[in-house]
Amino acid sequence: MKRILSLALSVALLCSICLSSAAGGSAEDPVITKSYLEDTYVPYILKTAEETIANRFDKMLSDFTQDLSDLSATSGICALMLKAAGYSLNYGYDAGSYAATADLLIGGGLGTMFTPLANGFVSYLTASGVLIDITDGQECTNGQALVQGHTYIVASSSGTAIRALQNTEVTINGPYFSLGFGTLSSSDPEAVHYQRYADALYALGLFSGTDVGYELNRAATRAESIVMLLRLLGELPTAQEYPISYNFTDVPEWASHYVSYAYASNYTAGISDSNFGTNQSVTAAQYLSFVLRALGYSDKNGDFYWETAGDFAVKIGLISQSENEAFKTRFWRDEMVLVSYRALSATLKDSNQKLADKLATLGIISPADAATIS
Repeated sequence: MKRILSLALSVALLCSICLSSAAGGSAEDPVITKSYLEDTYVPYILKTAEETIANRFDKMLSDFTQDLSDLSATSGICALMLKAAGYSLNYGYDAGSYAATADLLIGGGLGTMFTPLANGFVSYLTASGVLIDITDGQECTNGQALVQGHTYIVASSSGTAIRALQNTEVTINGPYFSLGFGTLSSSDPEAVHYQRYADALYALGLFSGTDVGYELNRAATRAESIVMLLRLLGELPTAQEYPISYNFTDVPEWASHYVSYAYASNYTAGISDSNFGTNQSVTAAQYLSFVLRALGYSDKNGDFYWETAGDFAVKIGLISQSENEAFKTRFWRDEMVLVSYRALSATLKDSNQKLADKLATLGIISPADAATIS
């Protein structure tokens, strides 16, 4: 815009210089006067240029917004159809190594990089997709076999995908999604993938970590999961002052009020009359049961069975089928924060209200923060 305005002004000023010596303005000398040029003509030209540019920009913005809306609606319809057809859909942003099963598509957005760690991948380009082998500087063609150890980058805004022809491995760096009947799971048992969700929960005051940090690379204990449940319920402030009323002998002081409140509220039970099982690891089924209760579902009333809580969580869209399968082999604090953050955008049973909105109503988080969670 500045360049166009500068050009218009330069032309106007040049005309002004050329005509500055003309007296003009009479029937005998009809040349435009300097004062008319400066006071009327130039302002008109600049105003017209600004209006033209603004109108074109508004139209471009309107068209772009409409395109995004159309894409979003189309993507939502496609996702529903794929889910109904039995496909699993997983997505995220990461920089890690994954094991992919046969017939799985792994897509990436602009800038996403794939590095096959073994043979068995081919390129699968969209109509306008571009995938570049940056190891040798060649553009890939549709169906081309990818070379083990080479790095490929998605070079188009429309994105593209690679397809696993067999069980194989790949490193992903950037935004990705996986689609198919198979699974995409971390091939590095020590990898932490969901720290960004821990950061987000921490910023909301819904996750505090331990005295040595988040400790995402280990399983959560029963006591830790109870605290997380109470945070999601919005009941942690009440639980902090709740009187101790149990006979357990294995509950540390820091967790005593929380365990007492959860026990009295029938959110959990001990593993025996004298032991709560404070330091036992929580399984995915156990923690998903906690989260489903926070969303208003009841295993006691038959909404779900805690042993198959993962299947019900898939049914309501809390987790994907591939995540459900992966959680059976690893469920750390890493996965716990992922599920907890996802729960914030889930709707409560028989309601259109999100869990985040409920927490805002209770004053646990701000309405502005609740509005940003999706």
